[in-house]
Amino acid sequence: MSTDTLPQSMVALVDCNNFYASCERVFDPALIGKPIGVLSNNDGCVIARSAELKALNIEMATPAFQVYPLQNRFGIILRSSNYALYGDLSSRVMQVLDSFSPSVERYSIDEAFLDLSGMQDSVSNICQQIACQVPIYTGIPVSVGAAPSKTLAKIASHLAKKQPGRQNVCVFEHADDPELLIWLKSLPIEEIWGIGRRLGQKLRQAGIETALQLRDTDHRWLKRNFSVLVARTALELKGTHCIHVDDAPEPRQNIMCSRSFSKTTNSLAELKEAIRFHCQTASEKLRKQNSLAQAVLVTIRTNSNRFGPQHKEARAYPLPQATDDTGIILKYAQEQLELLHQPGFRYQKAGVMLLDLIPYRPMQLGLFQKEQASISEQGQKRRQLMQTMDQLNDKIGKQAVGFGLAREEANWQMKMAHRSPRYTTCWQEIPVVKAN
Repeated sequence: MSTDTLPQSMVALVDCNNFYASCERVFDPALIGKPIGVLSNNDGCVIARSAELKALNIEMATPAFQVYPLQNRFGIILRSSNYALYGDLSSRVMQVLDSFSPSVERYSIDEAFLDLSGMQDSVSNICQQIACQVPIYTGIPVSVGAAPSKTLAKIASHLAKKQPGRQNVCVFEHADDPELLIWLKSLPIEEIWGIGRRLGQKLRQAGIETALQLRDTDHRWLKRNFSVLVARTALELKGTHCIHVDDAPEPRQNIMCSRSFSKTTNSLAELKEAIRFHCQTASEKLRKQNSLAQAVLVTIRTNSNRFGPQHKEARAYPLPQATDDTGIILKYAQEQLELLHQPGFRYQKAGVMLLDLIPYRPMQLGLFQKEQASISEQGQKRRQLMQTMDQLNDKIGKQAVGFGLAREEANWQMKMAHRSPRYTTCWQEIPVVKAN
């Protein structure tokens, strides 16, 4: 069969608009139209903004104490991170997406790729339905971009979100679409999915400055002089679907590690082993890019392609403080797994996602708090231990040195002065409706 007769792949990227702020609005409609900022763990700085807050030039990572004086003047609403709510609403969005495609790949807490190849209905109609039905069923507005490859779908999704006339949907059915080529010609190399600033600088030195120039560069030359991923990105810009989520670069604010099992299992012990493996892999990636995670999300799912009872769910949990410590991340991930696991189901896949990454910084000691010094010393020793583990694993082999299944008990408490209720996951905080 010639390549001209092969069926063309079609991929859609569904991206939740201003996800954390949108979650806060689902059960509090009075927040619609108001500038909303979601704060990091312990209410330290702004990690998510509504469109209205962005319009006030409040930047990401702005310390909360700088925003407090502006609240009354501009009507700014600040909320503490409510990962129980965000994780649950994310799962609900994914459940809606499952009804549109047999293949849904979660890319981050607020993004997912859908395989729309070979659908009976037109891709444009399906994307319109997604953009309409997800807000109806979940309250979360989404933007949908579709194209023959994941990289082009990312570009289409960006245009769907940023251009009001598109009504949150942008579809390029062919990689040679004239409008798409115009955008590729103006898109800086650094803004392509998976390229980034450092790699973009190297490509610019080679005379490749735009997405269109990368598209037109021979992928074999790119593989020899840069990497396989850069070569695949060039092929993706031409419409060849060749990047998978597990191979793709992680989003700047998330690290995802997941794998399907060779056989389904209902064993909690086996699921814990998988989560332990993924936590160690994700934590190593976290340390290599010199970042800290502020929350962890655990996801498990059964095989949707087989007949029988199905279960697919995810839970996010805020870490006591931003960390790159495998032990701490593993402890909270396994606690979430125990809450997710249901004995009557056979699971095919488990994964871990580290959320809201920030650059590494040493722990800041509290004034007049002597006990913080010993805690800081322990933290430095733990970091040295993690670095030693990474060095041994790099030298001996992947996860040659790691953590067992032992769990430490601790009661961590965090400052969450502005947290909204956990409307969907806590019985004591379910909203109450009173009729007159």
